Amino acid sequence: MFQQHLGTNYVPSVLEIGNITNSLKALNAEVHDIDAEIEQLQQKLHLLQEKKHKVVALVEQHQALLSPARRLPQDILEEIFLTCLPKHHYPCLSATESPMLLTRICSSWRSIALSTPLLWAAIHVVLPNVNLGRHPAENTLTRQIELVRVKLDRLQVATKEWLDRSGTCPLFLSVYRCTENRDNLMDVDWTHRTETMILDIGNLHSSFLNSILVPYSQRWYDIDLYLSGDIMSDLLNELSVDHMQMLKKLHITKSRKYMTSSERTLKWKDIANLWCLPLTCVTVDGLEVFPTDLGLIPHLNLGHLTELNMGVYTSFRSSNSH
Repeated sequence: MFQQHLGTNYVPSVLEIGNITNSLKALNAEVHDIDAEIEQLQQKLHLLQEKKHKVVALVEQHQALLSPARRLPQDILEEIFLTCLPKHHYPCLSATESPMLLTRICSSWRSIALSTPLLWAAIHVVLPNVNLGRHPAENTLTRQIELVRVKLDRLQVATKEWLDRSGTCPLFLSVYRCTENRDNLMDVDWTHRTETMILDIGNLHSSFLNSILVPYSQRWYDIDLYLSGDIMSDLLNELSVDHMQMLKKLHITKSRKYMTSSERTLKWKDIANLWCLPLTCVTVDGLEVFPTDLGLIPHLNLGHLTELNMGVYTSFRSSNSH
């Protein structure tokens, strides 16, 4: 009725205002009816969407039954699992990377992963250590030692289970000892108790390595050690060359950070027996060599070596001293 006036500056009369008001009532009623219809359609759409999601879920579940991966032979899956291992470092005890991750997918994959020795033939072990404050209190030091002890107990169980799964495979091992968490050695209040605590931690680390690594030394193929002089010497002294004939690659790095006043250095005599092994690759860093040791080098059995890296320093102290 007023179509010609819409969108203009037309001013309706009093009579026309009444007619417009009546028209608005009819239009608003129509809008209400449309809204009600939309709501009904939206409810129906919601029900249809829920029904669709259920049907899609069934479709996906049925499609999963047809997945080629379900029909792969176990030996093929084993090869695929091996390609999932980390490329740039040995696997560690982490649920977020292989092989541990593979045991958390499904029961079938877990069974296959746990029964594939090659998946467990390599491991990187990080030895827990303490966090030193500027002026560590006595009770803090005691708690730190106990915390390290608990972590090592758990690590021992997990590492043994890991290595046992490797069957008779040659082992690829790397062991890293975290240094005390201080940026500047001079900031630490080096009381006698602090040094004693570090030595206690070192004894715990030595005990762990002797109980976990040494029993598997017959299967060592490639081993990388980053340890303090005390721990390194203790470990090497526990080893029998006769039981290490499979060892081909040896990497030894003595950590130089936070030596205590009584810490032993890594001496030539600590690794002397290792030269009897058919090693092909040797890296030794942080080795203290005495003048009397240098004359032994030409007599070493180096016939199998294809790579040799030596980071040594010459000492003119008595070879019998620390």
